Amino acid sequence: MLSAESAALLVEPRPRRATLVYGGPPGAAPVPPVQLPAQEQALPVPYGRPPALLSVRGRNLLARPVPEPGKPLDAPRIVEGLAMSPAATAALSAPPACDFAGWSIQVVPQPPDKAAVLAVSATQTAVLKLPAKAAPEAAVGCAADRIMVEVIAPTTGERTLATCTLEGACVLAEKPPFRPWLEPHERSIALAPTRQGVAAVLTSRTATRWGLYIAQSPEAGKIYDVPRVIGEDSGERGRIELGALLSFGNRLLMLLQADVTGTSRRGWYVMASEDSGLTWSPP
Repeated sequence: MLSAESAALLVEPRPRRATLVYGGPPGAAPVPPVQLPAQEQALPVPYGRPPALLSVRGRNLLARPVPEPGKPLDAPRIVEGLAMSPAATAALSAPPACDFAGWSIQVVPQPPDKAAVLAVSATQTAVLKLPAKAAPEAAVGCAADRIMVEVIAPTTGERTLATCTLEGACVLAEKPPFRPWLEPHERSIALAPTRQGVAAVLTSRTATRWGLYIAQSPEAGKIYDVPRVIGEDSGERGRIELGALLSFGNRLLMLLQADVTGTSRRGWYVMASEDSGLTWSPP
């Protein structure tokens, strides 16, 4: 979507010949399509709000605004500090890992065995070098001009967290915020930066037990407080599940699913924190 009355769609009428076509409200005058240069491979997913148009030429990633209806393409700008490869192209052809304000965020593989974080807005791009290798299927959280990424600790090989600013300053947690269970288990993590700190919620589960934990850092991700238990037990009855962890500046909202007291039903509950996750309201 470009505005309330116009939208652009990237199509490929012929192999490797991407074209922007436009749509408008009923009765609107047709708008001529805009064809991208033949030497560029357009990426099919919009990044940034309003959207930027990303394309690949050789080893370079190019970015330009999506032109308004009836306007020509702007000259592209090269995104410095990012080497494109088939793996990087595949990563940027998927939806962003995270969005906040006008920015879209994605973890992009880099040779030989590293990753960078790409942040894209309509008029700006930033490439952030992570202080450690990104974890497989790394969780990403973004808000309040900061980005959190799940990485592998260089010394122990454990999963931990890195927090970066859009200016490129990154902090690696001195110790992993959570200690993994010893037995094989499934895990997922939700991340939420705030203006004052960062918070992470871990879900761990086996066939016989479950646990939900929160760790909070008032120091922008360098040192985390001891994790607190949201809930843990065995069996399905009484199980608490995380639906979402949302950041609004210093306010955090946690959406939880749990049993409805006195019934066999489950319901959704909201908890709020006004101090970056230190204290929470009752659900």
